[in-house]
Amino acid sequence: MRGTQIAALTAGHPAGLTDALNLVAGVDAALNRGLARVGEEDATALAGLAGALATTPLANLVAEAVDKIIAGSGTQEYVAALAGARSAVLGAVHDALLGQVDVALGRSRAPWAPVPADVSGEVSPALAGVRAWLSEVAVTGCAASTTSWWPGPGRRLRRRWPFLNCGGSRCCSTVSPPSCAPACRSP
Repeated sequence: MRGTQIAALTAGHPAGLTDALNLVAGVDAALNRGLARVGEEDATALAGLAGALATTPLANLVAEAVDKIIAGSGTQEYVAALAGARSAVLGAVHDALLGQVDVALGRSRAPWAPVPADVSGEVSPALAGVRAWLSEVAVTGCAASTTSWWPGPGRRLRRRWPFLNCGGSRCCSTVSPPSCAPACRSP
């Protein structure tokens, strides 16, 4: 890279980058503590997420999800809406940084042409199991859910993810090792 290109990349950040990353950090902290009992700080972070997406197609869904979660009546669909909103903010961060790189390098990109999604009404059992588990982790908090996964003195790392390959059968349990463990394919 030439010095001018490096200077253009390191001269500053795109507008709103720090705010977007702080917003995601607040939402991550809320998810880490859990959505079962949302405190004031977490409610502020979730409301900020809804506000950040107020002018997007996700606005109504995210606002409803945040309201329900703060009220204590969140469901899997609302947790999925939060995950989608968080991904949308990080996607905007990516686009802003990529635009900065393109300007610094003198590149131009062809406009992105969206492809219509094939949305079927049925969800595979494996996807439903993963979605249920992720919702459980979001409600109880990542810190509370994953504490037993990490090795302590004299313990080996416990592998909890084999249930993701169980095809949605009764193997999908985060509480105890699956009863059908030999049938599950560990990564």
